[in-house]
Amino acid sequence: MNKTVERWYPFVGGLAAGAGFYCAQEHFQWPYPQTMPNLLSSVTNVSTIAIGILCSGQFILLAMDGNEFIQRLRDQQYFEPIMTFLMNALHWSFGLAVISAVGMLADPTHSRSWYMPACSIWVFVLVSSALAYYRVITIFSSIVRKGLNPAPTKLPIPPRLPIDDDRESGR
Repeated sequence: MNKTVERWYPFVGGLAAGAGFYCAQEHFQWPYPQTMPNLLSSVTNVSTIAIGILCSGQFILLAMDGNEFIQRLRDQQYFEPIMTFLMNALHWSFGLAVISAVGMLADPTHSRSWYMPACSIWVFVLVSSALAYYRVITIFSSIVRKGLNPAPTKLPIPPRLPIDDDRESGR
């Protein structure tokens, strides 16, 4: 993936989702769901758990400092962007937890003028967080695969088997 695309797709995807939600809400005039505080509470819990997991992942990467694969990442200037992506995912997760917690305290029955923009911002942060998590998960799965299974050494050419001679002679 292009470095620019990889850097910006969580933000752009979240922006598109938030704008799409705003336009859809404006068109369909969905009512306020009574279960919204429960949803916000669950999202707050999940995003705070994600913060812990992302911090653990960051410390795992730092602990693998002597690993040959991590050293190659450092040599090829990939380690810093990976750490930046982890920090971005942490920031999005923290923002999602804060916005969801504030949303649990808000009462939309008094005034609906703020409801549509606030929900659009929440959808923006939610989708951006999910895409940032996805980016970190794909990077980590690649690191784990390559870190646990280093590149194979060159294997010797196997000896010729009698069956190979039969195939060449047409028998």
